[in-house]
Formats: sequence, C-alpha cells, structure tokens
Amino acid sequence: MSELPAGWGVAPLSALSADADQCVPADDEAFTYIDIGSIDREAKSISSPQVLSGREAPSRARKKVMAGDTVVSMTRPNLNAVALVPPELDGQIASTGFDVLRPLNGIDPRWLGYLVRSEAFVTAMSDLVQGALYPAVRAKDVRGYVVPVAPSAEQTRIADQLDTLLARIKACDDHLDAIPGLLKRFRQAAVSAAMAGELTAEWSGSTPAQAWSIDELQALCEPKRVITYGVVKLGEETPAGTPCLRTSNVRWLKFELDGMKRIASDLSAQYGRTVLNGGEILVNVRGTLGGVAVATPKMHGWNVSREVAVVPVDADLINPEFTAYWVASLESQRWLARMEKGVAYVGINIEDLRRLPVRYPSLDEQNEIVRRLSNLLLVADQIERLLAKVSERSILLVPQVLAKAFRGELVPQDAKDEPASQLLQRIAAEQAEVPKTAPSGKKRGRKAAEMPAAQPARQTGMPAWIDLPADAWSDHGAVHDEHLVTVLLTAVLKAWGQPMPQEQARLAALLCLQPRLFTAALPAEHAKQWRRLVGQAAEPLPAQVASLQPALNTPWRRALAGMRGRGDLLESGQGTLAAWSLGPQASHVDTSGWPDGRAAFTLAYLQTQGVDVVLPTLSMEAQAFVHARAA
Repeated sequence: MSELPAGWGVAPLSALSADADQCVPADDEAFTYIDIGSIDREAKSISSPQVLSGREAPSRARKKVMAGDTVVSMTRPNLNAVALVPPELDGQIASTGFDVLRPLNGIDPRWLGYLVRSEAFVTAMSDLVQGALYPAVRAKDVRGYVVPVAPSAEQTRIADQLDTLLARIKACDDHLDAIPGLLKRFRQAAVSAAMAGELTAEWSGSTPAQAWSIDELQALCEPKRVITYGVVKLGEETPAGTPCLRTSNVRWLKFELDGMKRIASDLSAQYGRTVLNGGEILVNVRGTLGGVAVATPKMHGWNVSREVAVVPVDADLINPEFTAYWVASLESQRWLARMEKGVAYVGINIEDLRRLPVRYPSLDEQNEIVRRLSNLLLVADQIERLLAKVSERSILLVPQVLAKAFRGELVPQDAKDEPASQLLQRIAAEQAEVPKTAPSGKKRGRKAAEMPAAQPARQTGMPAWIDLPADAWSDHGAVHDEHLVTVLLTAVLKAWGQPMPQEQARLAALLCLQPRLFTAALPAEHAKQWRRLVGQAAEPLPAQVASLQPALNTPWRRALAGMRGRGDLLESGQGTLAAWSLGPQASHVDTSGWPDGRAAFTLAYLQTQGVDVVLPTLSMEAQAFVHARAA
C-alpha cells in the first residue's frame, strides 16, 4: 500500500466500522433471519432470507443488522458470501456466522461493501481459516485486516463508479450467458432446415424433401451388418487395452474423449460385431439419450459399450454424415422419444432404432447438404470457441476493477477532499466519546449478575473444602446445552484471572462439564472429595455404558461460536501459544455456586499437578478435543 495516492491512508476494518448489536428475539416475535443460504454470491445480495418466530430461532440468530451494514461470512468455503443490507431489512437479525461491518461516520457503506468483495480481502481471509470440523476465520481476523482508506468524498465517487461499471459487467455477462442457448437453437434450426431440403432447394431445383426416398434405418445398412449395441460388461480399466466409447463420449454431433475407458482386447474381440471400421453412426440408446456422431477413421478397431448402438450404414446408398444429421434432427429425436422405454433407466430398443424412418435425396444432394450444413455448424463452433475465451476474460473483470478502485486508479483525486488521515482522526475521536453499553436483547439462560472488578488470582494449592456439604457442586440435572458450556468455560477463565492457554482451558472446562472424567484422573483422596462435592455426576459409569465423545458434542461448538460472536471470549496467539481470556461482556454470565466451585477445584489441581498428569487418563476422543482438533 506504499503507492497509494496522496490523501489516502491505511487502517484496520475495526477503525472504520462499529459492532452490530447482539440480541435474541422474543418467542412471540416475528423477524427476518439472514443466514449463509440467504446470500446470492453472484449478485452479492440478500435474496432469500427466512421469516421466523422467536421460538423457531436458531441459536446463531443473534446479530441485529441495520440498512447499510455489510454482512461478511466467516466460514469456508463461503468467504465470498458478502452483501450490503438493504433498507427493507433494517432491524432484522443475522447469523453469528457473519461479521457485521457497520460503517462509521464518513465511511461510504457501498465503498466498504465493495472493499470486502475484493480478491485481496478474500485471499487474506482464506489464509487465516482455522478449524477442521467448522473451518472459519474469526471476527477479529476480519476486523484486523488493514485496508487502504480513501478520503470520504472519493469513497463516494469510487462507489458511484463501481455501481455503474459492475452493472455494465453484469449486463455483459448476462448476454454472454445467453449465447450458448442461442447457438444450440441455431444448430438445431440449421439441421432441421437441411433435413427438410431447404438448404439445397435452389441447388436441386425441386420442391424440398417431397421427392426424397424414405426407408427404415436398417434397410440403409451394409448387407452383412446389423444395428446392434456393444460390450455388456466392460470390466476393469486396461491401460493398454482397446478404447471403448460410452454415452459420456458420444454427444450431439461430436465426441468428447476425456475419460474414455479402455477394456481388455480379448473382451473386445468377443464383441466383434461392434468393432469399428470408421464411418459407422454411433447412437446413444441408454441413459444419456440424444448423442449421435460418425466414427472417424482414427477409431478403427475401437469398440462401444452396450449403451451405444452401432449403425453401419452403406456408404453407396447414403452418406454417413447425412445419416448422423438425420438422426440428430428434431424430427428423428421426437420419433425416438416416443419409443423410449423404462422409468429409472430410460432407453430405446434396438428394434425401434432399426425401424427409424429416414428420408434422403440423391447421393449428390446428400453430399451438398453435408457440405453446406458442416460450414454452418463450423461457424457455430468458432463462435463457441471465441465465447470461451471471452468468458475467461470476463471472469477477471470484476476483481480487476475492484483492485483498480482500491489502488486509487478508478477515479481522479481531488486536492480539495479532506485527507483520509483527518477522517480517521475524527472517527477515532468520535468513537472515544461513545459510551460502552451492554448488548441489548433477552439473554436466554443467563442471569444479569456483575463480575467483580478485580478477578481473583489463580489458586496456589488445594484449599480445604471439607466444610462444604455433600452435593454442593451438583448441577442437579442441568441440561448440557451451549448455555451450560458457556457458564462453565466462563467460570474457568474467571478463576484463572489472566489469559489462559487454550488447551488448558479446554481441559478444565471439559472436566467441569464431565466430572467423572476428572474422577478417573484424581488420586484416591482427591477423587473422594470430588465425588462427595459433585455428587452422582462424578461417579464412574458402569463398564457397559458408553462415555461422552466430546469432539462430537454440539453444545461445545455452539457455545464457542456464541461467546466469540458476543465478544465474551477473547483469543490471542496461534497454535500451541493460543490463549483465551474473558471479554468485558462476559460479566453478564452468572457463574456463582457450583460452576465456580468446580472451576476452582479443577484449576487448583491442574496448577499443582500439571495438565500432563490428567491428559493421558482421557480417551483419544477427549484428548483430540483438548488439542482443538474438534469443536
């Protein structure tokens, strides 16, 4: 970004956008829910949001959006799922799978929305994806991305120009997308005209097609060869074997040889009736119907599968290419469609194919029809090849235009514009004056209890909990959902009192949630005390009862996603250095009572004995969870 125009600056997205409000709709409240499936990734718009009631709301429906916000997907492979929130969706709710960028005063909403559509942004986020089961970037990764910042007035000029240019590119793409359909109709029309004699009416000097001969297809074949299908069971791929054409290779008036199979030569020899000489008509009779083409001289010695029929026409009676055109014509295809049999696996009986009516002129006129029709179809092929090249280039237009825009090359600069440096200073000053408020909305399963201003220091030994009554830390059958996980993880991090290694935090929270796992790891004296205080949940399971597989425990995933989305969970470092701590909003989570008790006991033991003492006692699934190879 060192070559940005004068007057531009750089800043992280966090300096340009505010956080969306967190909320949970009331049970009887109707709202529009924006999730990943609501985003049209091509148009970059919200196209099909759901209308739900609060009681139907998924746990991820927590981010209240406003008109002008930009929603940015944080999950892979959806990182390009971004959209600007339109006025009609103001006040609705988005999934926590999005980061919501709310432009601050002086930031054009459209400019911000275009910025996160850029290839540079998507590529940078792709490199920061974490997680195996649910790969995603974090909100802090999105907001930490450093972007070029144009003066406010220039942002608007850029956004206006991008609106115009991208609309033109979209219109151009729509026209390009229509061309394949036009070419298909042109080819069909050309073949139909040729088979009606219209291409050669002036050449022959006769009424089109009315004086032509008509015979069944089999009557036009070589006397000693019959129309039949090929090899029934192809067997294993044989690299040095005989090429064998299948329906995927035989298309409408052409061959596609990618993926062609080779079969054992001795197997092919058993089906000598369909070994090709070149010049035969090949017709798909099973599965993908409509394919028809003339075998080329290079296909001499090849064979076909049972789904492909070989039509060995007599070249002294009828031109093979003319025959292929006739079979490919709409008239013949409609006739064959009436002969189709089957439901799950549609096909044409060989007897019906043999009876296909063929209308044909003299050989001289056939040859002239083939010449003229081939020239027309060649023009269509040339247009199609040109279309492919243009389409490849058109794909690059949008990323190239966006890159040009954010290099400051799309519109001219104006020396009268307020520099970006002053804009950023003003935004920072305005934000410093904004009072920090707690998120609005109903909090399910959470109590409004304040966390003490000073967090307690870490425990340094095993306190005497002997005076506590039995079952003091029993959860009394609490539902093991994401809210319970949130409470226990918060209790662990609060008891630790400073950034905590992620693996240790995961282990401690797991032991608090599944206390019987801890029982198995503790020395007898501590295990007895733990079981007395926790109660039945700390008792070992009978041998025949399966234990929890925490790596597959959905509440863990939901709890972490919710805490990250609300800002309750702060993360730093990566890999083995990753650490967790509590955000300021976590003060609203009530951990008093048994959650704090379990957390204090667990951390006291882990601190004095170490993680390495407990971890080997756990199952492989539990260890994978602790090492963050799962939820």
